Formats: sequence, structure tokens, C-alpha cells
Amino acid sequence: SLAQLRDANREMAEELEAPDSGNSGPRAEVFSGDEELLEDDDDLSIPPMDPSERTLLENVRCVSEHFEDLVKEASTCCIDQSKGLGLAELEVLAENIEDVSGAIDALAADSVGGTDIEACKSGLERLRKASPILLQHFEKHQLPSALDATEAALLAIE
Repeated sequence: SLAQLRDANREMAEELEAPDSGNSGPRAEVFSGDEELLEDDDDLSIPPMDPSERTLLENVRCVSEHFEDLVKEASTCCIDQSKGLGLAELEVLAENIEDVSGAIDALAADSVGGTDIEACKSGLERLRKASPILLQHFEKHQLPSALDATEAALLAIE
């Protein structure tokens, strides 16, 4: 859904805008009496994002923004019938949009904190399957090249 895509975009933006120093990330909560268990303060920090991981996340965010634009346009077709889409076509688009939203959400999560390469490949494959259906009705010329760039960034991590 559009809300899920917006949330994923916001989370990716926050991750990309976070400082790269490992000590500035979120800290684990320490309860009274547990201090002796935490001998090394560095264990409480989230490590900085690897440059190749950052490139992948930037590309995933770009793809996500393109899909968000497509979903916005598709959602207006439910109200504005000028595109001439019938109920069956709108249902196919709705199913496709759900798959896109889930794939983007998973791809964003799998691209941070140690890239899950197989899961990212699966997410990209889902997006590649969904994009022709959306692109059949709506123009977004940058989407195929953005998907290619994301795949290249993923291959660079392997």
C-alpha cells in the first residue's frame, strides 16, 4: 500500500541520513545492576554502514520512490476513470501494488545491518515481475534502469 511505501522510504531516508560513526547510533538500554555485564561500551553501538551497503540502500530507496509515484498514479484511477481501467484491471493493479509494497519493505529491511543477499535477490525478482504490469498502464521510464542499478549494487556486495 501507499502508506507502507511511504514508511519504507522514511525509514531508508533516516538510515541514510544517520551519521556514519558507530558511537552515534541508538544505544542499548542498561538496567540497574547490569552494568558489569557490559564491559565494553562499544558493544552498545550500531556499526557504521558499509559503503557498498549504503549504495544498495540508496538504490533501493530510488526504486521505492519510483514505485511510490506509480502507486499514487494508480490509486487516482479508482476515482478518476479517465484512464479507462475496468474493475478487473484495477484488481490486478491492487494485487500488484500489495506485492510491490511487501517487496520494498522486505528489501529495505534486508539491505541494512548486514545485507541478506538471497533475500534481496528475491525482493528484486518480485519487483521485476510486478513492474511490467504497472508500467503497462503508467509511465515511469526511470524504473527499469533504477532496478538495474539496484541489482548492480547488490552484485557489488557479493
